[in-house]
Amino acid sequence: KFGVDMDKITNSLLDTFSEQFEIKNMDAHTQFEHFSNYSICSKLNRTSFELSDIHTGSGGDCAIDGLCLIANGKIITDTSELTEISISSGYLDADIVFIQSKTTSSFSGSDIGSFIHGVKDFLSDESKLVQNAKIQDIKEIWNELIRLSPSMVNRRPNCKLFYVCTGKWVQDKNLQSVVDSGLSELEATGLFDEVTITPYGAAEIQRLYNETKNKLSTTITFQNRITLPDIEGVKQAHLGVIPFGEFVKLK
Repeated sequence: KFGVDMDKITNSLLDTFSEQFEIKNMDAHTQFEHFSNYSICSKLNRTSFELSDIHTGSGGDCAIDGLCLIANGKIITDTSELTEISISSGYLDADIVFIQSKTTSSFSGSDIGSFIHGVKDFLSDESKLVQNAKIQDIKEIWNELIRLSPSMVNRRPNCKLFYVCTGKWVQDKNLQSVVDSGLSELEATGLFDEVTITPYGAAEIQRLYNETKNKLSTTITFQNRITLPDIEGVKQAHLGVIPFGEFVKLK
């Protein structure tokens, strides 16, 4: 694959992923962007989603290849969906997720810096960078979340940045200083409860992808219930009512 620096295991997983999601016709760089987005967001989101819900990589992407807003465990794709969840649940626990993916075997301080700059520009009141249509759509959802701040009764949003490459993170001091500086600047906005910037190398993104294949269980809060009498062949049965926010975890 021209211009791609990737170990054999990552390359094999990427091929499997690309075939499963029918993106073999895309170039390897774009495939890897989808691969990273899917692997990371499957861990953060409790429901199914489309690759196109997250992918922003193209012209005017502000150095952001993946972007989504997750509210009450679900990736939000339009403002009306966010409003409905706010009304039905009575609260909004939100995370905004930014992902940058590179098919290179080393982490780049300038690329990490550009990524953080793109995130800061997205969060600003007046963006100075050219934004493609997908980023503009998610910015509308973000603005709607801010408008619905009274529904964030538990906490402010969390901001999660992930920088992915096919190499290995080795705690380089210069790279860490870029990350630490970005953290401080994003925390200074006063918008978030927590800000994290996570570097992922080949081993980490492989592990996350493999975990998506074992996502067989979830945990819900099920307080308003009664236990049903013994049923042959059934270990335990309950009847009750759960909030919509818990129900969506089962989808």
